[in-house]
Amino acid sequence: MKHTNFDPIFEKLRQIEKDELKKAVNSHGGVYRFTDDSGPCVTFLCSDSSDTAEDIRIMQVSVDDAGKIHLLGVPYGPFCADEPENEYDPDYLPLGEVGFIIDAIPGTETTKDVSQDIVIDIISAKPTHVRKVRKDACDRIKTVMEKHDSDFILACDIDEGSSPVIEQHPFDDNNTRTLDSISLEDGKLTFSASNCSDSIDYDEDSINTDALLSVAEWLEENEDQLEENNDE
Repeated sequence: MKHTNFDPIFEKLRQIEKDELKKAVNSHGGVYRFTDDSGPCVTFLCSDSSDTAEDIRIMQVSVDDAGKIHLLGVPYGPFCADEPENEYDPDYLPLGEVGFIIDAIPGTETTKDVSQDIVIDIISAKPTHVRKVRKDACDRIKTVMEKHDSDFILACDIDEGSSPVIEQHPFDDNNTRTLDSISLEDGKLTFSASNCSDSIDYDEDSINTDALLSVAEWLEENEDQLEENNDE
């Protein structure tokens, strides 16, 4: 049964959470180390086939030069006192858990608040606005394809190592679908994507909004390669 796809909103909210965590950590010079008792406990979803989650006490948060967040932590519980610290992927944290980490980081003289008003804008966005964003993205893709007289594009012919994500799997990257090709027929776009086990086609209405925007941006960034392929 068809239903409203909230994934674009969830992904935007997750990105906002991570941006705020980066600001909090960068206010402490790019790394913040908790004491044994002050480290916040958060719940990570499992990335394997089990149905259980794992509680982790965060011991350190850092942001590297590339802007990537690194979380060091230990399993939380009465029998985990001697467990070594491990690195955990912030993308496996359910929506809202990052807030507990930010709550535990003290403010500095220059940074006491990292909140953003954009959260309200996302929640109150009107469907007509979303439709316009989607149409604009489709028009951008069609413009590039028509400019280079292409009605079919293989992603691997443009940049095999940076194919846009079309459908992100929450736990297993092997099941994340990435773009294989774009076709334009009778003014309509079709996007083919695959993971390690299957492939699927998306039309202009079924593809995720964030994926649609990613494809448009990726295609525009690699337009020179498309021109080079046509010349060959």
